[in-house]
Amino acid sequence: MNRLATWIRSNTLQDPIEQEQAIACQMTGIILSIGAVAWLPISLSAFSDPTAQLLALSSSLSVWFFSILATIVLQRGGFKTAVVLTTIGIFSAVTLVLSATGLSLSGGLILVYALPLVLVGLTWGRRGLVIFGGLCYVVLIALTTIEYQLPSMLGFGSLDEPITVLGTAGLGLILLCLFIDQFGIVLQRSLKAALGREQELIAIRNTLETTVSERTTELSTALHTVEQREARLTQTLQELRSSQNIIREMSTPIIPVIDGVLVTPLIGVIGSDRAEILTKNTLKAVEQQKPRYVIFDITGVPLVDTQVAQTLLQITKAIRLLGSQAILVGIRPEVAQTLVGLHVSLDSMITYADLQEAIVTLLRREGWQTGNRI
Repeated sequence: MNRLATWIRSNTLQDPIEQEQAIACQMTGIILSIGAVAWLPISLSAFSDPTAQLLALSSSLSVWFFSILATIVLQRGGFKTAVVLTTIGIFSAVTLVLSATGLSLSGGLILVYALPLVLVGLTWGRRGLVIFGGLCYVVLIALTTIEYQLPSMLGFGSLDEPITVLGTAGLGLILLCLFIDQFGIVLQRSLKAALGREQELIAIRNTLETTVSERTTELSTALHTVEQREARLTQTLQELRSSQNIIREMSTPIIPVIDGVLVTPLIGVIGSDRAEILTKNTLKAVEQQKPRYVIFDITGVPLVDTQVAQTLLQITKAIRLLGSQAILVGIRPEVAQTLVGLHVSLDSMITYADLQEAIVTLLRREGWQTGNRI
């Protein structure tokens, strides 16, 4: 039995539904073969006419032949072809016996047409059921017509004996019940598998929903953290810009040292931004305090190039228009050498070696005392 079960399940079908139905179809072939063996003594004992007996024997052989052929085809992966072959076997067997008995003497034989109808309906669906049901009805109409028009061609034997009717109908009912049982098992398995998959899908969906919810919460938290960091970064940048502005303002201070003299000490590299601030602050201080002299101390400037020199010259011209004189102090030897190499002329500016010399000279020249004019 184990070998038989293994052999029945050994097919090359890929569709899981067809795999389950193939098992039922092979069991159906075995059941039909057994039914054909059981039907043969019933038909031979009921028929006395040799032609009727030959037709009965042919019906059993038809069931055996097509059942074996369907099994071979099914093992090679031809599921629907195997169903058609099995159906042809049953249909041929019933038609041969009806040809032997005629419809009026068929007894319960017509019930056997339900077997291929059930088989086709469960495997081929509605379309196959309609086609085969119509075919059965057409055959019945044809047999009825022949029986009325040419009664000598049908009715070689009779199945109207009570024991024969009982045996025929009982065999048909047994086969029908076995058919339905086999395919009912397949249907139940399919439904259980579908329910199992549905439960798995529900569990997966719940897991996914939980995961999505957790990820959403994590993303929301991460987004909030990023927003807080961005806000802090924006605030830091604003503070940095404010500090830079303050530093720029403080990098170019304007210091009154004595009455009428302002000193602007310059330290570090003077770029375009610092030059603009230097110009603005100097002109503003000159306008407000109206000094006679503005001293630019470049002792702390590491490099004086053409741009820096041009800036100083432009400021000199501007403050001269406002009534003040520019003085440049703190020119180191290397700076002086650079200016000469660049052919930069500072003739419009008064120059001194350092701030002390400039202050002392102004005091002597103008007759000032520290803090008060004489």
